[in-house]
Amino acid sequence: MLINTEPKPNIRLALKVSDLSVGAWYDRRSLKTDKCKPGPKSVYSDVEVLQALRKYIAEPIFYLEGYKKLKVRLKEEYGIDVGKERLRRIMTENELLCHQKTDHTHSGIITTVRSSRIVPIKSGAWTSKNFILV
Repeated sequence: MLINTEPKPNIRLALKVSDLSVGAWYDRRSLKTDKCKPGPKSVYSDVEVLQALRKYIAEPIFYLEGYKKLKVRLKEEYGIDVGKERLRRIMTENELLCHQKTDHTHSGIITTVRSSRIVPIKSGAWTSKNFILV
């Protein structure tokens, strides 16, 4: 059996003398200098995507296309592969989205030709389960 003859360094004592916390000693993560999102970086910048988008919108195949269809058009015609949510964000920031009508109320009264009546669903006994209101 091998015995370690070297003295074990007392980290807590060294930290106490140097006035550092234990958490500061064990937190050896490198500090990020730039605040960027995780994941793969895009090949095209937002400016390049916006230029291609404006170029396509100037002479579109179809009018009033949404961001999902424009994503496919940019890939097919210009070879720019961009995420749909990123494209939606770029279009929103530059006011290029086609906003849909949100007011779906009507001001009339809905009338029917026939009045409401009870009709049997199936032949047999006349119970409450066998009828529908038409």
